[in-house]
Amino acid sequence: MLLSLSVNELIGCNRAYFRPGGKKSLCLWSGPYPGPAAGALRGMTFELIKIMQSNACPCFDLFGDRTPGRGEVTLAASPTACAGPGVCAQCASLGQTCCQLAPGNEEACFPLSTMEKDRILEAAPRLGGFCLSPNSAAFLAMLRRLFPGEARALAHQFPPDKEHWRLATLPSGDCAFLSPSGCILPKEARPYYCRLFPFWVMEDDVTVFTAGYCLAVKQGKNVAGTLEATGITRKRVHELFGRLRLAWGLIPALTRFPK
Repeated sequence: MLLSLSVNELIGCNRAYFRPGGKKSLCLWSGPYPGPAAGALRGMTFELIKIMQSNACPCFDLFGDRTPGRGEVTLAASPTACAGPGVCAQCASLGQTCCQLAPGNEEACFPLSTMEKDRILEAAPRLGGFCLSPNSAAFLAMLRRLFPGEARALAHQFPPDKEHWRLATLPSGDCAFLSPSGCILPKEARPYYCRLFPFWVMEDDVTVFTAGYCLAVKQGKNVAGTLEATGITRKRVHELFGRLRLAWGLIPALTRFPK
């Protein structure tokens, strides 16, 4: 049923490049022509175009090709000229990224607030990409490491016998919204944790996660260099961190934003 196709089915399992007409393109969907459901397919196509083109780079043209006599249709995205991929897009093309988890480590995935989930649904209402996970001991331990000294507040917001929303992952560990060029969601629709990474705030100071696979951290070598590599300021990191705390139900930290 076409309407039930998720972003995983549309792009997650069709990441191989192919060359229709000799042009390198990313296959999004290839299968039986939907007939009466053509409108639904067309709607999802336009939604994918909007999401892809909302990201700075790489830019895409999306085209379709109906196979004569076979009743099949192929949709593909073809890179167009643009300013060049940012460090996150470069990282996604090289291998492991912050958008991937080792299979079996799903408990290490950050929670998704209702506000963040609704914002993603508003930007991409047909793409799915969410799942419920238990507030396990490993998950709560991860939160306590992120917010030291706030165990009581975390237990209140994430009771051990309850569940939380998170971004869905493929069996490979890839985020449901990960494409070969990085996240397909518009930046303003991404979860705060994603927009913050690889940065965090500890004791009113901006720090970076020691993620060996992060290209920005490798290039930047320290906090100042990583800020420059990602094009974000200390003030913006503090602002996003404050919004994350609010979204996750934690009292905003009293902090002095740098100028």
